[in-house]
This record gives sequence, C-alpha cells and structure tokens, in this order.
Amino acid sequence: MFGNTIAEVMELQKDTFPFRKLPWIQTTLAEHVLLLNGKQTEGIFSVSADVDKVNCLKTRFDRWEVPDYKNSMVDGNAPASLLKLWYRELYDPRIPDQVYEECVNTEDPDKAREIVDKLPELNKINKLADKLY
Repeated sequence: MFGNTIAEVMELQKDTFPFRKLPWIQTTLAEHVLLLNGKQTEGIFSVSADVDKVNCLKTRFDRWEVPDYKNSMVDGNAPASLLKLWYRELYDPRIPDQVYEECVNTEDPDKAREIVDKLPELNKINKLADKLY
C-alpha cells in the first residue's frame, strides 16, 4: 500500500474494492480524519501525531483492516499523519517532475487548471473525488 504508484494501489485494491475509483487508503483515511473531528482540530495537517499510533495504523491499513476508533485514544491527527505519509511515500509524486516547476510558479487559477488537465488521470485524485462525493 505504501511506497507504490497510484496505479499499483488501484491494482492491489481491485479484488477487495472493485468498484472504487479512488485509492481506498486515501478515501478511508480522509473519512477518518473527518469522523475524528479533524475539521475542528487546529493544525490537523501540521501537527504530527504520536509515531507509535501512526505506525500501528499503518500496519493495520497494510493488512486492509479499518480501525474502530470508538473506544480508542486516537484523534484526527493519527489518520491525518498517516495520509500525509502515504502521499509522501508514493513512488511517483502526484505532481510529476515534468510539470512541478510550472505548478509552483503559477498563481493564475486558469493556468493551474490547464496544468491539472495535463496530468495523468490517476494523478487527478482530488478532481475525481469532487465528482464522486
């Protein structure tokens, strides 16, 4: 699950979740951030969670297990930290090297949309999520 390309993640999950159009780990972790009051948590993506909690979650997600947070001491920071880790460990970055400089050097929303339109379809995860949710 971690350290793969997005295409490999989609291939890994096709037997377990054949109808999902987005990576299971991404959508599940995002949902857990929201369920654990991530919207109200100050610094949700800038404050790191306890390393042991994140590693425990990572192990469970690698086994396709969805943690039950009802009786745990986990807050939204743990799934948020794991989501950031998943993005960081992607084998190929979501913004490919050939368009990275163009991305970071534009402030024009129309130009930004043009750049996104040039990305491979699987790299447009957030754009796909907008259509599906």
